[in-house]
Amino acid sequence: MSRAFRLFFFAIIFAVIPGCMTANFLKKDCTRQSATITDIQFKQVLDNVASFAKNPGTLPHFSTLGEGTTQISDTGSMTPTLMWNVKGFSGANLAMNGNRVLLENWKLEPVTIPGRVLRLRCGFQFLFSRPEIALIPLDNTKTGVGDIWCVGTSEGCIKCVNEMINLRLFPFPTDAVLPPSSAPPPSTTSPPKPPANPDVNGWWHFPNRDAAAAYQRQLIEAIDCKFPVGWFGTGCHHDVPKDACFVGSDCDSYVWVQPGGIEPLARFTLSALALASLDPPSETVTTKTEKKSDAKVRSSASALSTLLRSTNLPVQSHLQMLDSLSLTAEASPAQLSAMRPQIDDLRLQVLRQVQNKQLSPELGFAIDQLADQLNRQIEDQSEQPQSTISVQPNVDPFSRPAFIPFWGTGGPQFYPVNPTQ
Repeated sequence: MSRAFRLFFFAIIFAVIPGCMTANFLKKDCTRQSATITDIQFKQVLDNVASFAKNPGTLPHFSTLGEGTTQISDTGSMTPTLMWNVKGFSGANLAMNGNRVLLENWKLEPVTIPGRVLRLRCGFQFLFSRPEIALIPLDNTKTGVGDIWCVGTSEGCIKCVNEMINLRLFPFPTDAVLPPSSAPPPSTTSPPKPPANPDVNGWWHFPNRDAAAAYQRQLIEAIDCKFPVGWFGTGCHHDVPKDACFVGSDCDSYVWVQPGGIEPLARFTLSALALASLDPPSETVTTKTEKKSDAKVRSSASALSTLLRSTNLPVQSHLQMLDSLSLTAEASPAQLSAMRPQIDDLRLQVLRQVQNKQLSPELGFAIDQLADQLNRQIEDQSEQPQSTISVQPNVDPFSRPAFIPFWGTGGPQFYPVNPTQ
């Protein structure tokens, strides 16, 4: 029985050990999988470089790495067998079986947004066609603006350069006095001639030569840093050297990087990742949505003010109120409510002038209709309760707007305002 006990003891040990081995292997494999991130990024960058080396006008194919998973599953089985015969214990047998399943994956997010694809395309094209940043003076004798210096490049590259500037991958020209415009750029292949038009397509304008030259240096340094050149070799499969650290290919086009080119490869990869995952900062534009009633109130106030100025009525305070109302972009409900008594008072004065035959009934009727329309529009616009007027006995009705005029078939008449309790 002692032999059977030893066999059972070893079976327990073999059942526990794989659990510890699984945890240790998971740690090592997780670190090993994380190390593949750099290899994957370098590989897709070089594959794209090989594509552009073969056809500079192609589109890039690029993906960013998202979530990753490392999963290890160990399973094992053990079947011990003990045998006896008539004489006693005759032997023992132990059958064991083990299996390990390893699963590793990365979640890829392909770049499909047109703006990002455009900027990636510009970045890969910079490796083969460097934008030459030029500095030229601009003739402003006709405009009288003063000395203007322009910094820019050829028409084929200026859009790409401005895309990088908007993304802040290149320095933004804080000292520029004019933004890029839409006129044709000057030719940089021959000695530049100062154009007559101060608006140069895509070029940045500066008030003096020192500011323009400083920005030119910053732009050239940024291009050399973000998009270095000369760090890879191109050719066919048999041209790839044996000491190449990384190799990319597209059909029969091969690109390789030797040990001295790893640092610029890393810099360009960082730029490609920025182009694939970032967008230009959005500009916050504050827009004001105007209520239709606001526009109607201002329109009625302006029309009433124009009509009153055609008369000789002593209503200067009312005209000031109407002018203020017609020019105010947005009046509060309290301000609108405060104007209603003045409008009622204006209607009473107009009625008095008509009764005294100092104003024609036709003109008085037109003024009264506009004032009534304005009053109703203010009432619709105002959110506060309508102010009321209490009628007191023995008070001259013309001294305060205790009565509101209306125009009936018999001419202007009065009706009292119902006071609220």
